[in-house]
Amino acid sequence: MNSILSILDYALFPRLGVGDHERAHPQKVLVSIRIHFSKLPDATCTDRIEDTLCYEKMTSLMTSIAASREFKTIESMAMELSRVVIESLDSSPQDWSSVWLKVHKVNVPIRHLEGGTAFELTQNRRQS
Repeated sequence: MNSILSILDYALFPRLGVGDHERAHPQKVLVSIRIHFSKLPDATCTDRIEDTLCYEKMTSLMTSIAASREFKTIESMAMELSRVVIESLDSSPQDWSSVWLKVHKVNVPIRHLEGGTAFELTQNRRQS
């Protein structure tokens, strides 16, 4: 049986944008993640916090990345966030198979672009 754990619309405020004027102030970004498991996490049977992923740890890592530097593109930011999420998963006992991550820049300085912009990526777990 496969399963998915989702973290939806986690708000970050990085300095993100092509021009210096855009990066001068933090920009609101919403990050969503879907972690696919090849088998059910143990917490489905045990109801123990120790048998699931720590959302707080994962979101704290993303907050640290967003605050650590400026980004010109949402693509670069998505790749960096994906890297830390996967490192966190690799250090957990969970048997994950893939991670989908979406970075949605809510306000874009382009006239009439009401929905912002988004970049999504999926990374499959490398088999050892």
